[in-house]
Amino acid sequence: MAKINLQKKDQAIIHYNEFEKSIEEYKVFYKTHLIKIKNRSEILPKLYSLSLKFYKIEPAKAHFLNTELLHLTAEAEEFIENYFGNEVVAIFRKSIPKQLPQNKYLDKVGHSFWLGLLASFTDTMEALNTRATQEWNYQRNFIVFLNNCFVNYGLHQNILKRAPEQYKRFNLVVEHYYRSRKPITLVKYLLSFQEFNKQFIKPYTSMLPLQHDGQLIPFNKISRIRITTTFLKDDEIVLFAEKHNFKWGNNATDIELFVNACLNETEKYHPNPFEKESYTNEVDKIFIAQTYQALKPYPNSLKSFKEAMEKFEKKIYKRNLLDDLRLSLEDLLRQVLNNKKSLENQLPEIGKYQKTKGASPEIVNMFQKLIDYYSQYQNNYVKHNDKVNEAEIEFVINLTVTFIKFIAKKEEL
Repeated sequence: MAKINLQKKDQAIIHYNEFEKSIEEYKVFYKTHLIKIKNRSEILPKLYSLSLKFYKIEPAKAHFLNTELLHLTAEAEEFIENYFGNEVVAIFRKSIPKQLPQNKYLDKVGHSFWLGLLASFTDTMEALNTRATQEWNYQRNFIVFLNNCFVNYGLHQNILKRAPEQYKRFNLVVEHYYRSRKPITLVKYLLSFQEFNKQFIKPYTSMLPLQHDGQLIPFNKISRIRITTTFLKDDEIVLFAEKHNFKWGNNATDIELFVNACLNETEKYHPNPFEKESYTNEVDKIFIAQTYQALKPYPNSLKSFKEAMEKFEKKIYKRNLLDDLRLSLEDLLRQVLNNKKSLENQLPEIGKYQKTKGASPEIVNMFQKLIDYYSQYQNNYVKHNDKVNEAEIEFVINLTVTFIKFIAKKEEL
């Protein structure tokens, strides 16, 4: 039975949880303490100036010996109390738990009373300085956090780094002249990629009517397309709306304002139905992104796969593109099966592994045969021939993606 290495997968899960935790902390703090603050134009420059003062100072000694730190702390407390209230001041004043001196010097001086007294005093001072430094760092970090959270309306910058296959949603604006001499606008918003693909990409690229509210809008009546995207969760849209000076009420006006405020990616996702090559690659991007996500616990495999996709996007159709795909799959299997075998020598191990994961005999046999043919193709047409058939490249990419996602899915069981 193959040994399964869960360490890197666990690390990826921990990283994801920490990533979302930082977003959640911003959002919750803003909604709890800052959302009702009105005089932003007065507060922002003062808060920014205060955060700069904190950021530039490194504590050299305990607070009671450092008047500069004491004055700045008092200034911050007064400012926070005046503009944000007592609850936020209490968070700023939060004390670091006291720790007993570690007797770093006392243990080294023997039984001399005076040396012992001096060592004890030294240990106490070091403990005070350590605690003062910790408290200062906490207060400094809090002021910077308060500034960033307030400036960004509780929306952490990590929102834009969320996994697109899980969080990216699409807004579609279609202007048409169906049964009208004046332009009519229809809007679809917060579509998943699957919904966006089904409701727009597929019919539009086939020059079929678009369905909306019981109507079929003919292709030849469509005059303009606009596509915007967002990574926001539903409960974050309220904050996004506030940031862009409108209130989110889910009515037609709010939807239009929201769609217009999102990132305009029309050029990226608007396909030309008269040129198939202009959209086929885009349609597959979400599935490529899903593969990136599946390979996060397997960095070597992910690196090779990304290199292959970069070559594909640049239309570098040479054998090393397919070599990268092979290496990605090979590295994934090596890590999952905990061995160093080449792809073609993994067939028996793959069968054993899949049986332990409850795969049906038919799937096990099919998967092994496909891997076998995949290896033969690589050996016959890639390793020994730089003239790769361009028409086959996309097929091999899709096959590799299918292998990777199937293996990664089984590994989660």
